[in-house]
Amino acid sequence: MTLTSVLGLLSFADFGIGNGLLNHVAERSCGTDLAEVRKATTNALMFVSAAAGSVLILYFTWGRWLPWADYFNVRTTDGNAVLDRAITATVLCFAIGLPASLVQKVQLARQEGYIAQGWSVLGSLLTLAAFFGCLYGSLGLPWMLTAVLGMPVLASGLNTLHYFRFLRKEIRPRLSDFNVAMLERLGKLGCWFFLLQLAVLLGFWIDNIVITRTLGLQSVATYNVYYKLFQLIPMVHMLWITPLWPAYTEAVTKREHEWTKKTIKRSMILATSTTTAVSLVLLLKLPEVLGLWAGAKYSADYDVAIPMAVWAVMFAAASAWGTFLNAAGLIRPQLLLAFLFAVVGLFAKIYGAERWGVAGVAWATVISYGGIGLPLHLLIARRNVWGELFSMAPTRTEAEGVGV
Repeated sequence: MTLTSVLGLLSFADFGIGNGLLNHVAERSCGTDLAEVRKATTNALMFVSAAAGSVLILYFTWGRWLPWADYFNVRTTDGNAVLDRAITATVLCFAIGLPASLVQKVQLARQEGYIAQGWSVLGSLLTLAAFFGCLYGSLGLPWMLTAVLGMPVLASGLNTLHYFRFLRKEIRPRLSDFNVAMLERLGKLGCWFFLLQLAVLLGFWIDNIVITRTLGLQSVATYNVYYKLFQLIPMVHMLWITPLWPAYTEAVTKREHEWTKKTIKRSMILATSTTTAVSLVLLLKLPEVLGLWAGAKYSADYDVAIPMAVWAVMFAAASAWGTFLNAAGLIRPQLLLAFLFAVVGLFAKIYGAERWGVAGVAWATVISYGGIGLPLHLLIARRNVWGELFSMAPTRTEAEGVGV
């Protein structure tokens, strides 16, 4: 679990190019300008492939010799060897998956997210099969990680091959489409997304690392049992929230303000209300649900479960709102919020872990985000969205009251 957190921290290595590509293609009328889509995809793929290659070079020339055993609190010789192979497998899966996942951004931008979702489902099924194969074959941690991380990469690779080779040959990347001006344009878009991704990952993915350093690996497992349980509903919501990204981008470009306002409100209300209802049910039936979820090994701990439930509701609302902000290109206002939350949250989580254990880390997340995130989001909504973005003149269609 801690290794996958490190993988999460590496996921910003595309320097935000993926999200920059998404916005750029979506702005071109959902990707109907095929020559522009092909050119943007080609240059983004070249950049991301170079970034993945750089990660591999850095790891095999420098990263392998870092004191990983001390970092992960591994004290045995056998454990050291297993950890080395596990980290290598993790880095390889990441590097291969970075360019392979770019096709999902193109599909999402062209409002073909259903294709990406289908391949993601296949990746999940392959992961499940590979996991149980490794489990019953007693293959060990390196093979287990390769199965869990590698199967989604395999699905992404097959998606890329099928999409550009057979389904959408007209936008297949070509070396002749390399263009420095396009690369610079995507780089400028991606730069802000990169900084935002970095701040968000530091704020959200640092928990396992803090717990590992202060409480040990067993506490990481306990934390993740509750975290993954209560994050199920927000994750399900992302299946329908994420496809709104290109729709928001197109609507903002066309200044279709009324549709955008209604969709933002409806998505936030739906996400928060359903997450609240399900979280309450999980709390009321926690012993039974936990037994089914993780077995008899874990007993119900409401000190951990309650802040996890509160955070699930906050995360659902933030995801719905943040999707619109990203689609509208309002990245700079989010940076202050994200970095403040990351820095304050880090110290709060370290203090909480040392003082109250796993529950302290969970409450530190809730209190940090509630004290910093919510007020700043309200300020962004009032000043940058309703005060500036929606004050722009609507398009002729909207002004005449024609529905979209």
